[in-house]
Amino acid sequence: MNEIPYFEDEDSKLRPELPIIERPTINAILWNPRTNEFVCLDWQEFGWKTFIIGGIEEDKGEDARAAASREIEEETGYTDIEFVAEIGKLRSGYFAAHKNENRIANTTGLLF
Repeated sequence: MNEIPYFEDEDSKLRPELPIIERPTINAILWNPRTNEFVCLDWQEFGWKTFIIGGIEEDKGEDARAAASREIEEETGYTDIEFVAEIGKLRSGYFAAHKNENRIANTTGLLF
């Protein structure tokens, strides 16, 4: 079995004074094959540009694909999307400035 890669964000280092919250997340890559363009979010408040990210609500029975579809709709308004493939998993540690907490994200990458 392959070990899941772990990364710590050098730009958003964990803050030792805060507890660490571990959670399952998604990273959804939304691609338009007609134009060969990708959708990225521009978090101007924090200076981030990211693919569509978010948490998996396992307590509500949500899996990675359902979470990604929900996040795509919430963040972009797009609902006419098609799942293509799961593209991998990784773990990452970082300070989530938008939530003011340390996180260890167990992330599933998905292509739509």
